[in-house]
Amino acid sequence: MRCLVIEDEADTARYISNGLKEEGFTVVWSRDGLDGLNLATGERWDVVILDRLLPGGIDGLSILQAVRHSFGSDACPGPKRVSQSGRACPRSPQRRLFN
Repeated sequence: MRCLVIEDEADTARYISNGLKEEGFTVVWSRDGLDGLNLATGERWDVVILDRLLPGGIDGLSILQAVRHSFGSDACPGPKRVSQSGRACPRSPQRRLFN
């Protein structure tokens, strides 16, 4: 399975990536929003993990919306899971996007 990790903090990205690799995932890491957006919408992923706040002029919520828009049909399914690293609290508006 393929996983894209979009995370600007190197230690966090390594921690997430190492855990996924131990579970057998192939992991690609992107450090900024623009690169992450291009990867997320330009390739097929089984899982996308993204940070809320990213450098590069595009935040995690914008990437999530673009992925849903690009791969939102049965004919062109997107990732099975999209998760957010970072500071989403259970009642925040961005958290509701994942439910």
